Formats: sequence, structure tokens, C-alpha cells
Amino acid sequence: MVKQPNTVMAFAAHHNRFGFVFMIGQQPMDWQLVYQAAATPELAKRKIAGWLHFYKPDLIVTEDLAGSQRKGRKAQQLILAIKEVAFATDADNAEVARSQPFANKYEQIERLCEEFPQMKAVAPARRRIYDAEPPYVTLFEALALAKQASR
Repeated sequence: MVKQPNTVMAFAAHHNRFGFVFMIGQQPMDWQLVYQAAATPELAKRKIAGWLHFYKPDLIVTEDLAGSQRKGRKAQQLILAIKEVAFATDADNAEVARSQPFANKYEQIERLCEEFPQMKAVAPARRRIYDAEPPYVTLFEALALAKQASR
């Protein structure tokens, strides 16, 4: 039987922000989203190193960029910065191909909130087609990656 990690830290990134969800067991216990540190990969690396030093996760989860069609150049640079810092730690690392088993992100967010009620406080409302994507979508991408990695 494979031992499940006790603590998991999953990261997700967009062009102007990145964030994480920290889980103990199968429950999200903390999450953060940052903008300033997303300005450059070097700033991102410093921020991530601080988080990893503070939380000391057993498993670090990032998105697998191989075959990814949905991430722009800036988001890919941030994900690569996250991976670089993560691979330099003693923690196990998992790269997960992002899947979308729902009709859209907002259905997935609703389902995740049913499973993890503590995340309702940061759940974004469905956006109108002409609105920008709400920032907290990034946290739910990280949560979905953590959940995929724990299967």
C-alpha cells in the first residue's frame, strides 16, 4: 500500500498572479494568492522558497506543461519558477496534467466548494463573458491539481 503524504502544497499560476493551496490530510488548511511576486520569475522564486520553508510540505504539486495549450508564456515562466524551487527541496514533487471534467471552471468550483466548504469564502461568482477572470479561480485550479495528485 502506498503511503499518502500528510501535507500537500499545490501551486497554480496565471499571467499576473500565482497562488497555492496547502492541505493537511485531504483538507485545505491555508491558501494564498499574490500579484507582486508574479512580476518576475526571480521574485516568484523568492516568495515560493519562503512559503516552502514555512509550510514544509511532504508533496509539492504543479501543473504539467507538456501539451498544455491554455497557459501563456508568462504563466509558463511562473510555473517553471515554481518547479525549479520545488525540485530543490526534499519534498516529493508531482506534475499533474490539468483536466477539466466539467462543462466549465465554475461548475468545477461549485463541486469543489461542496466537497471543501471552507473554500466557499473565496469562491468567485460566475463571470459574464465580457468580465475578466476572477483572481480566486487560480486557487481553485491549485485545489483541483492537489485533488488530482491525491488520487
